[in-house]
Amino acid sequence: MLDGRGASGPVSLPSIKILVSCHKDVAYPRSDVFLPIQVGAAGKAPLEGMQPDDEGENISERNFSYSELTAQYWAWKNLESDYIGLCHYRRYFCFDGKKHRANDHAQIEESCLCPRTVDLYHIADEQAIRSLLEEHELVCAPSWSVLGAPTPNGIMRSVRSHMVGYDLLTDADLDELVRICRKLSPEYEEDLVRYLCGRRYLGYNCFIMKRELFEQLCDFEFPILREFDEGFSYEGLTGNRLRICGYLGEILFSAFVCHLERGGDCSIARVPLVFFEHTPPRLSLEVAPGHLGLFWRYRGTSSAQLTVCVRSLIGQICPTREYDLTIIHDVDFDCGRFLGLLGKTPPNLNVSLGTVQTLDLKTLPREFGEAELEALLPMLLPSLVSGDERGRRGIGLWFEGCPLFVGDPGCIAQSASGAPLSAFGASVVAVDLDGEHALPCADELLSLLGGALERGSRGKGNPAAVRGDLLARLGAAELPPECVGAVLHGADGALDDEELLSFARGTSAYDALLAERERMGTPSLKDRLFPPHSPLRKALGRVRGILRGIARR
Repeated sequence: MLDGRGASGPVSLPSIKILVSCHKDVAYPRSDVFLPIQVGAAGKAPLEGMQPDDEGENISERNFSYSELTAQYWAWKNLESDYIGLCHYRRYFCFDGKKHRANDHAQIEESCLCPRTVDLYHIADEQAIRSLLEEHELVCAPSWSVLGAPTPNGIMRSVRSHMVGYDLLTDADLDELVRICRKLSPEYEEDLVRYLCGRRYLGYNCFIMKRELFEQLCDFEFPILREFDEGFSYEGLTGNRLRICGYLGEILFSAFVCHLERGGDCSIARVPLVFFEHTPPRLSLEVAPGHLGLFWRYRGTSSAQLTVCVRSLIGQICPTREYDLTIIHDVDFDCGRFLGLLGKTPPNLNVSLGTVQTLDLKTLPREFGEAELEALLPMLLPSLVSGDERGRRGIGLWFEGCPLFVGDPGCIAQSASGAPLSAFGASVVAVDLDGEHALPCADELLSLLGGALERGSRGKGNPAAVRGDLLARLGAAELPPECVGAVLHGADGALDDEELLSFARGTSAYDALLAERERMGTPSLKDRLFPPHSPLRKALGRVRGILRGIARR
């Protein structure tokens, strides 16, 4: 068994392991308390840094139905720890002890899981977690009323009808669950029926509990789920209906908590969950020796637009040179769609993607705000980019926006050789990745920013404009305009939609770009009256939240 108490044997503090169920490469808190588990790992390529759920005794091959419960089963059979917890790659407990605005599922909504938000909500605060567990045997989320969360089939008045109303389960499924519970664990039947007939929903399979309670939970849940699974017909089912044992597990977990509450001898802490809309994986900037490092900051949301621009790069790169391309995008950018449109890339071009929020900043001496990073990133590249110590990394090129490549970017790198920092405006920057000591250190760069990015007004202003001013103060050499113009079309922001569409003809992204233009050309009435991301749109959201609250009362 994997011992969660550490290689040196038992220590004075009780051991804690909180499993994070993951089915893809995502960000997760970097802490010894958390153990990321690759669920459904059987027959799939391993995810780096994650424990696969197909080692030892396991039910990994049933992940299509059991969902995150295959991680729970693996821990039950293979992990030793005094406390065991489970959360999802998008849901984590908030341990800051503060009150936060929550949605109708009693969850705090946050855009991106990143070091800043992990710290903000004390998600990996081991001291806070230990303090809570000193006083309580079980940590779970607060329940919420199904009356305040309408289903696609309207408002339902019980947990049972709520789950049926979402088409996750049928009444026949739930009748069978109760029957099996009555047969195998009759002491829980009353709690199960009471929970299903009640209005307070718990669910989500997120918890931290003592090992003894965890054993009780698994001894209760898995025999019932196994019998249901063996007798259930999956023929013709798709989507959420296939995940039926995962949903039934949520119900059984909730009934288990109700049973403990009814017994009155278990101390339970209700801690809110934070739901993250985006969980992009941590991004490490790497350039192999002899490769040309390209760093592309794309702030748009159009996968088709970026595909066209990257395809233009692929058409210009030298076949005898190696390139490492890192695309730094916003959190709401659809990476999967982009990679699907981009298709196969040449073997001499390595492409990686990530966000500013999830950049690996462990080499920097202090924490940076997002606006500070946006302005300083090109100058911080020598400190952030890792490479083989045996070879030089050479010149790295920074691009912004969506320029089209009409020449090999290696030409820009050659024109910049010999200078630690060269620039064309603020959108094209060439930096000597081996010249870390030729540039001011991170703290000096921050002081040079002066009052342009005061901590109290992060995000205000234009990062590119701030960077342009900073480049001038650093004495950056000028990249020859004729050289940049021979490689990039639209580097100055002058590229228009018609030029992009013309270049896209014959590429895989052409139809997608046309479809995007058609959608953009006919915005909905809602988008016309309340433009997305505008103050009016945010105000509309607040009004809707108030009205929903009134309706619940």
